[in-house]
This record gives sequence, C-alpha cells and structure tokens, in this order.
Amino acid sequence: MRQALLDARAGDTIIFDATVFPPAEPMTISVTTALPDLSQGDLTLDASQGGVVLDGSALAAGISGLRIVSDGNRVQGLRITRFPGHGIEITAHARFNVIGGGGRAGNTLTRNDGAGIALLTTASTNVLLGNYLGTTADHGALGNQWGILCLGEAQDNVVLNNVIGFNRADGIRLDGCHHTLISGNHIGTGVDGVSDLGNAQAGVQLLNGAHHNRIGPDNVIAYNRTDGVHLLHATTAANTITRNLISVHPDSGLWSERAGHHRDGDRCPGQHERPIAGDGEADQKWERPVRARRRLLAGARAVGRWRRAAAYVSCPR
Repeated sequence: MRQALLDARAGDTIIFDATVFPPAEPMTISVTTALPDLSQGDLTLDASQGGVVLDGSALAAGISGLRIVSDGNRVQGLRITRFPGHGIEITAHARFNVIGGGGRAGNTLTRNDGAGIALLTTASTNVLLGNYLGTTADHGALGNQWGILCLGEAQDNVVLNNVIGFNRADGIRLDGCHHTLISGNHIGTGVDGVSDLGNAQAGVQLLNGAHHNRIGPDNVIAYNRTDGVHLLHATTAANTITRNLISVHPDSGLWSERAGHHRDGDRCPGQHERPIAGDGEADQKWERPVRARRRLLAGARAVGRWRRAAAYVSCPR
C-alpha cells in the first residue's frame, strides 16, 4: 500500500482486490512507519469489495492512519484501527474529500488514540458518510477517543448517516469549528435505535466558540453517558438543533448541569424565551418540529421515550 500511495497520481484509483483481500477473511496491513500523505488530489482508495485492515499499533505516538492534505479524494471500505493519532486526519485546507459512502463503501474506524476521523485547521467542504466510528456493523465495542473531532477553523463540513458509538469521550466534538451539518447519524445507538452503543461522554459536544453548526435533522442520539447534546462556553453561539430523536432519559438525553432539563418552550437562565442560550450574548436557535411524536422502544434498556424535537438541550456555561 505504501508504494501504491507513493506512485499514485491525481485521478488514480487504488483498488484492493477481493481475491487478495477477501471480505470474509480480512487481511491486516501492519503499518510500522507513517504512510505517505494523500497530497496528489483526486485520488480514490477503494477497499469496498475487499477486506482490508490497517493496523497502526506498532507506530510511534501521534501518528495518524491516513493524512489527507489535498482536495477531491475518496476513501472507502477500509478498516483503520489502533493508530496512536487519528484514524483519518483531514487538514491543511483540504476540501471536497469524501470519507465513506453507502453500504460497503463506509469505513470502520476503531481503537485509535485520537479521533476516528479528525477535521483540523481549515479543512472545509468535506463529507463523512456512512462510516462506523468506535463500533462495527455487529456493534463491537471498539472506541476511539472521539468518534469525530472537528477543530479550530474547520468549516462547511457534512457528517451524514454515520454510526458513532463506544468512544471514550464524545461521539462528535465540535471544538471551535463552524457551519457543520450533522444529519441522519446514530450516535450512541445502532441503526435499530435500540442497541446501547453509548459514548462515554456527550453524544455531541459543542465548545470553545463553535458557531453556526446545525445538529439535525434526523439524528438518533441515545445512551450517551453524560449528555445527548451539550453546549459549553458562552462563546458557543448561533447553533441550530432541530428535528432529532433524542432520548429523554436523564442519563442520556440533553442535560444542563446548571438548570436541569429544558423542554419545548423553556429557556436557559437569564435568556429570552425561544432560543436556547447561555451566558452573555451566546444564542442558539431552537427550531420546533413539523410535528412532535412519542413512541416506546420495545426492549430498550433505560431509554424508554423519544421526542422528535429540539427538546432537552444543555445550556452553555
């Protein structure tokens, strides 16, 4: 694989042949020194028809699995595990990259010391689609530190239809980044909406001035050990949380340590009525659903009721 990356040119596709990498018996590539950056642009790594595991357990501290520093790349079907950095790192102004895809094109990122996927510095307009982060299709408990980390000035990225569970901190952490769309993900639960894949901290955490991010529609957030969605710091402002299914159980719903649960029509302390907000001038937009509904999840442990709304939102503090 290393030589294929070194030889690749813009527009190339590297395909992992299923006869060499059988899906039923995945082959492990042990990475002992950092792989070359994806710097060519418009490069496709396609392991969707094979069984390919990249194992970084022999690497020195801080080294990520794949590091993308160019535009227009696609990475699909890989299993990336045990790297001392992030599983996949998108950085250095990299744009228009697609990580994952539908069906077998999704990647599985587990047991990495950093995030499964990290969007760093000014990475923008990238799509994370249909991946398993911290878990697997059969609900293995193989957490990263975070499922997805979005940091600094990363902006205009899309997080769509991923399954994010069992991570050692937050499922998704938006640390200062902005204009992120998070939609259609299962965070802390499987695609059945019942299985407990809870992340050790919040399902989604927004902090350090994260702004103009949109959480929803159609995320399912449950079983996370602290909050479903948590807004931290007064500068975290102008985010929209809308049309999600979020557990109302206090152990995995949206929770404010300072003021308790916030239901439809409630407000954070000291703020005006409709928006969800916190200290100072921070302001979150709280959209009401087209319709609200409740249903009982058969067989669900601890989490019994869901609410399609922006209900149970933590206030910044």
